[in-house]
Amino acid sequence: MARVLKELIVDELKNEFAGVDTAVLVSFEGIDNENNLKLRVDLREKGVRLRLVSNRLARLSLQGTHLAPLFDGLVGSTAVVYGAEGTDPVSVPKAICPWEKKAKGLNLKIGVMDGRIIGPEEIQRISTLPSRDELLAQIAGALVSPLASIASALVSPLQDIVGLLESLHKKKEEEGGQ
Repeated sequence: MARVLKELIVDELKNEFAGVDTAVLVSFEGIDNENNLKLRVDLREKGVRLRLVSNRLARLSLQGTHLAPLFDGLVGSTAVVYGAEGTDPVSVPKAICPWEKKAKGLNLKIGVMDGRIIGPEEIQRISTLPSRDELLAQIAGALVSPLASIASALVSPLQDIVGLLESLHKKKEEEGGQ
């Protein structure tokens, strides 16, 4: 490959990976075209991108970033799976992990999340976590539940009093009617 072309690719990779906080590297050898297409469509629908890269060019383009250590000592065909800027960090592992079982030849290598390097086992564990939106919904539910219990507890005596007053009223009517 011509030097000028390599420099253009390195610049493109620098721009593409700028601002990426979460990324997972996967081996990408032996995946058939059908699974490759399905994988890319599925990832795109989830807001996650996949980029097949040369380990050497990726090392050059990522020098000085928190993604640089990911490519140290890597061999073989590598694809970078990453989310667009501002996406939920859990979305990347959630999107790629199911494909490790579906697509023969796709294996988790290593990842980075919030500047911390993580291994394949940790990537799998992270993929089982709820997303940010699900966690927020759980927190909201946990906050609302005690408030609903308090409101119910406050309303319950009032309902009891109303019930007692109604039965007293009926009793008085029955006594007055006889």
